Amino acid sequence: MGAWITYWQNVAQDAAEVMQRASGEVAAREYSATRLLSDVLGTWADGIEGLWSAFLASSSAPVPTVLLRVARGATEVKTDAVPVVAPGSADPECTDLVLLGGAAGKKIPQANVRVELTAGRDALNVRLTDLRRLQLADGHYQGLVFIEQRALAAIHVLVAPVKPAA
Repeated sequence: MGAWITYWQNVAQDAAEVMQRASGEVAAREYSATRLLSDVLGTWADGIEGLWSAFLASSSAPVPTVLLRVARGATEVKTDAVPVVAPGSADPECTDLVLLGGAAGKKIPQANVRVELTAGRDALNVRLTDLRRLQLADGHYQGLVFIEQRALAAIHVLVAPVKPAA
């Protein structure tokens, strides 16, 4: 039931964003019949997907993405709570975060990735620890948080040099 409520909340938020964008385009006289048809069909498709998910046990909530930007040389980084739908009572686990398209073996080991659910099991906190010791290469790292056989969140970490102050 929680997944269904979360899904409809997302549909309502998306519909509000579409209406706000459309309102601005109407005021600027840039909104067309083609755009109207696209908006109506897109909103309808999102809604019908939610309706089917209410009746089909095999459907699942979307997997949220956690994005962390890490300055090279940082020691620790953490996220604000990210909304999730956590099934059952098991604790979440995390894979290693591997460097995409980089040198083989470059990763942030799962021992350096702390994942925990809030007391209500409706949000996830992610914290990367002891990063300086890892001497991370610049690039895009990716991993997955899961519970049993179900994906809970995708983690993307962007490591880059510190930008100079303007």
